[in-house]
Amino acid sequence: MISPLFSTAVLAAVILSGCRFESPDYDGTRFRCGDLTPCPSEFECRGGFCEPSSDDAAAPDGRVDGRDAAPDSGDLDAAAADAPVDAPVDAPVPAVLQVLFPGTAMTSQRGMDGGQPYDDACPSGQALIAFSGALEATFDWHQQIRGQCGRVQLVRDGARYVVRITTGTQLPLRGGASSGASWTRSCPANQIVTGFSGRAGRYVDQLTFTCGPLTVDEAGGVVTVGVGASSPLAAIGGTGGQAFALTSCPVGQVAKGTDLRAGLFIDAFALLCGTPSVAP
Repeated sequence: MISPLFSTAVLAAVILSGCRFESPDYDGTRFRCGDLTPCPSEFECRGGFCEPSSDDAAAPDGRVDGRDAAPDSGDLDAAAADAPVDAPVDAPVPAVLQVLFPGTAMTSQRGMDGGQPYDDACPSGQALIAFSGALEATFDWHQQIRGQCGRVQLVRDGARYVVRITTGTQLPLRGGASSGASWTRSCPANQIVTGFSGRAGRYVDQLTFTCGPLTVDEAGGVVTVGVGASSPLAAIGGTGGQAFALTSCPVGQVAKGTDLRAGLFIDAFALLCGTPSVAP
């Protein structure tokens, strides 16, 4: 009969032989575990074997403990660089732009110093586009004269601006009572008076007006205006007095009024000029 002491010793030997750690290196080796044989640090007993702790196990597909892993900051920078950027929105193009004529320059005055002085200017945004008057019946001196102003605008025509001039203010009639033929001289459509030539002695005998177009430049998205080449209208008046040369507004300017002397007749004549510019 086997003694209880011997049985106990045999049972302990069997248990100990079932889970022994001969080496601290656990790589590639699975060890049994149980109540009497716990697993070492960073391992836990699952299904009778020591397995790495679940806290150290990385979840698949970039997830940690069932949560999405935070994206790398480099990925965020790349995503921001690739994100579409809204294109700047262009300001709407105005359908109409106003043209102004700032500054006041005066041409040389042709004629004599009789009569009374008169300075007559077009309202803001207008310039001279025509003249009318009347001649003295016997010698064809200029007896009456008045200027006609026109409103000047730039109007959008498809992809560009064009100059459009419409009838504006009529300046006061200067001179004495009419005794001869009436006359009118008008610039071609959308052109402005730029100068004059003619003949003068005691009074103004003859006038030949010149007109020119405005030019439009839209380079760089900035709209500016200039003055094109001028051409003369038909002369009006008699052949007395002395001829005087073409008398024009300064370069880059057009007529926006008159500076004259008048009594019974037109004693002297000149133009008031301004520089065309697009209103801000």
